[in-house]
Amino acid sequence: MVVNGAAVQSASFGDQVEVILPRTGFYIESGGQVSDEGFIHSVALTQQGEPEWQIEVREMRRPSAGVIVHAGEVIAGQPRVGDQAIAEVDMPRRHDVMRNHTATHLLHAALHAVLASTPGRRAPWSRRTDCASISTIPRQ
Repeated sequence: MVVNGAAVQSASFGDQVEVILPRTGFYIESGGQVSDEGFIHSVALTQQGEPEWQIEVREMRRPSAGVIVHAGEVIAGQPRVGDQAIAEVDMPRRHDVMRNHTATHLLHAALHAVLASTPGRRAPWSRRTDCASISTIPRQ
């Protein structure tokens, strides 16, 4: 676990942390599809049945081959290196991102077919497409 660029054994509420897990189900931005978001929380529960600690994952990075970083904020408790944890992807968001990504490809293909140009996307999370074409868009 890393806080403010330094390896630490534990983190506290409000800390911005980077966590490296041995395995993850989180998708890392690639090919125009943005990274997953979600939560990492303790397996151990409080007396109220809530996880002892929880991290909200807002970003995923691959700084080098084989290293996957989950970046986020501690929103409850005090996570410690070596704690057993569960990593949960925000599945409704993932499905929205997947649909948006597919829609962008479909829009790109349609524009290419109609305009015979090479549209390009400005940003992977946006359906905005820039086209360079000398012809008028036909009314179809």
